[in-house]
Amino acid sequence: PANATSRAWPPFQVTAESHPRTPRTDAPPRKVVIGTMCHSMFGVYPGLDARCEELKIRVDEMERQAREKYHAGLDLVVISEFALNNMRLPLAEKALPLNSPGFAYFQNLARAHHTYLIIPSIITTEGKFYNSALLLDRTGAIVGRYDKAHPVPDAAPAQTFEGGVSPGTAFPVF
Repeated sequence: PANATSRAWPPFQVTAESHPRTPRTDAPPRKVVIGTMCHSMFGVYPGLDARCEELKIRVDEMERQAREKYHAGLDLVVISEFALNNMRLPLAEKALPLNSPGFAYFQNLARAHHTYLIIPSIITTEGKFYNSALLLDRTGAIVGRYDKAHPVPDAAPAQTFEGGVSPGTAFPVF
């Protein structure tokens, strides 16, 4: 008999009967063009406006490269974790609300490049803090949010995570 220490993994089973495939009737697959970046989160923080401009330069360059190499624009841009946050500040000061000018800036950028965009950031909402990734659609609308379910513990035994970040509880599919 299974108990808490001897669980089968995964805790579910996917079968052809439980998840039948729906035939696709749309056009054949095409290449998806994805731009990613790695941005230092621990260097000198220039302020939110300047950081947005720095990141825009990188997104613009990704777009240029995509058009040059694939003759198409970007389908998805993934910004590096904490790129918008000043990681030298305490949690309450570095967290951004969902109506932050930084998110609005990238909503406009997603719209301008007609691309999906993922912005990982420390956010604050409903009195809590999360290490989240926001998914923007091609119109710039926030269409998904993943809150990191397993944030890094501050110290053993784990009482707090990433300076007070609340763990997420869902694994959304967008």
